[in-house]
Amino acid sequence: MKRLIISIALLCLSATPLWAQEVVWSGLSEKQQQQLAPYEKQWDQLPAEKRAVILKGLKQWQNMSPDDKKLASKRFKQWQKKTPEQKAKIRARFREFSKMSPAQRKKLQHRKKQFDRLPHDKRQKLRQRWNRMSPKQRQKILKQQRIRNKMHQQRNSR
Repeated sequence: MKRLIISIALLCLSATPLWAQEVVWSGLSEKQQQQLAPYEKQWDQLPAEKRAVILKGLKQWQNMSPDDKKLASKRFKQWQKKTPEQKAKIRARFREFSKMSPAQRKKLQHRKKQFDRLPHDKRQKLRQRWNRMSPKQRQKILKQQRIRNKMHQQRNSR
């Protein structure tokens, strides 16, 4: 038993992370090469970390249902159409979302679902109203909302 534990420990210590493994183009399966054909000319020059991310994405893609693949393709095409500024803004929002506590994220997701349940014309009016506001007006509304949230939390904790 002791030998087995030592062997496993040594194996773990000697194992290299996926991104550190050099996966050259010729080392990919034929199916992987077909699916990653757009990367063929640059594959061996890509950093190992980038190749690992691409391979992970390919594995996820292979495990998706046809409906999920269709949705992912649609979203990817939408992403490609965005300007660098739009992409940067989305990435910044994602970083902010990632920094939130699980409770904050859950609350935000709940509010998004509530918003999505509104009739289309109501959502449009709210978006237009928000877009017409100055940054100062938006901050005021957000501050009022935070105050309401705190009051609600205090009432619920009694």
